[in-house]
Amino acid sequence: MLRTILKNTVWLTLAELINKITGFLIVILLTNYLPLEDFGKYSFAFAFVLIFGIISEFGFSTFLTRDIAKDPDNKQKLKKYLSNISTLKIFLSILTFLLVIFTINLFPKDPDMTTYVYLAAIWVLINSFIQFYEGLFRAYEKMYYEAIIVSLAKISLLVLIFLAVIKKLSLNFIISFYSISYLFALIVIIFIIQKKYTKFSFKFDFDFWKFAIKESWPLGLAFALITIYFYSDTIFLGIFQSNEVVGIYSASYKIVFFLEAFRRLFATSLYPSIPKLYHTSKQTLKELILKTEKLSITFATPLVFGGIFLAEKILLLIFPKEYIAGKLAFQILLLGTFLMYINLTFPQFLHGIRDKKKYLWVIASGAGSNIILNLLLIPKFSMIGAAIATVVSHLLVFITAYTYTNKFLKVKIFKFFLIPVIASVIMILVLYILNTNLIFSITLGFLVYLVTILILRGISMGEIKGLLRKH
Repeated sequence: MLRTILKNTVWLTLAELINKITGFLIVILLTNYLPLEDFGKYSFAFAFVLIFGIISEFGFSTFLTRDIAKDPDNKQKLKKYLSNISTLKIFLSILTFLLVIFTINLFPKDPDMTTYVYLAAIWVLINSFIQFYEGLFRAYEKMYYEAIIVSLAKISLLVLIFLAVIKKLSLNFIISFYSISYLFALIVIIFIIQKKYTKFSFKFDFDFWKFAIKESWPLGLAFALITIYFYSDTIFLGIFQSNEVVGIYSASYKIVFFLEAFRRLFATSLYPSIPKLYHTSKQTLKELILKTEKLSITFATPLVFGGIFLAEKILLLIFPKEYIAGKLAFQILLLGTFLMYINLTFPQFLHGIRDKKKYLWVIASGAGSNIILNLLLIPKFSMIGAAIATVVSHLLVFITAYTYTNKFLKVKIFKFFLIPVIASVIMILVLYILNTNLIFSITLGFLVYLVTILILRGISMGEIKGLLRKH
């Protein structure tokens, strides 16, 4: 049982890493190909429609996983769920697209932007169906299918974007390629379900629709709050600032988003263990959380210190020189990355023990504060205001989640900060003195930090080997 859980979590981690790596490569291609203004339009269009994708998603994926996992052998039940929710999602997708059309036309954006938003909306709706059907694989604990689907979608998209750059195609084609690659993945996932699980069609069981909506909306609310939490800054920048500002900020944010993907490496053995250990051995769970936090803080501290110190070199290596204007915003966002790493376990804990109310309060505190701070700071401080709003929201989420968690388990993590901070400062001093190129600086910084952290006994070789063995 535990082996299956860990294997499936590793598959999910692999899917997440493929998703983030290919996504980051696409950003590199596009920032070096598109004019800055067009990259800003591209970034705004996707952020805008992802907010509306909440309606089509509605928490149905988690609902499907939860209910089918309770009775996995009941093929009639599976067929009923797939047939009815697929039909319901079509109507919700139409509603979503109409709302996108109505809302984007309220803003004084140019006609090209409106077209980009329409094209991006098609991709969001296709992706919502993929995410729904992936819920079936999670119910049957076949996460390798999810990894296959993610790989097909993202790798095919990367190839199409590369061809678009080679052929010098317009942004219309580039955004359309998202829908094409994901439609291919959707066809494959439907084929797998029809072949391996059950055949389904479109059904109109209105009583079941009411039941599905009633059961799914709390799950959909959590998804909605998370989406707002991560994308509202880009939207407000698009409303109050220029497309160029959106492009610069989004490029910096993509690096941060990529770095945050590695958080999963520290969580693969944690989340599946929470429900069981909370009821059987709270002391073991506490030790597991502390160990995970220690590894996460030890990894994140040099990442953030080094990123802040090398920010200019990093931006110049990856993006054209005009993106260097986002240096300060990037450095501020890296502080948010640090908070995301140290807050790795606490929201997971609340979700794992099924305390939905506290979990939703944690996410709501981030989404609500992010919206308010963006409205206050972006008009005056532009992308710097957006970055500050993001970091403050991350801090509030950490404080809320950490406080709630300590009502159940007394988990003290601040003792883990001192040695990684000392080792990171030594690392920065060495890099400052030598002042070498980026690649050598990263390699040297890693070696200096590793040696220092081992000498100071901040972490042992046994703990490092233990982490590597899990993956």
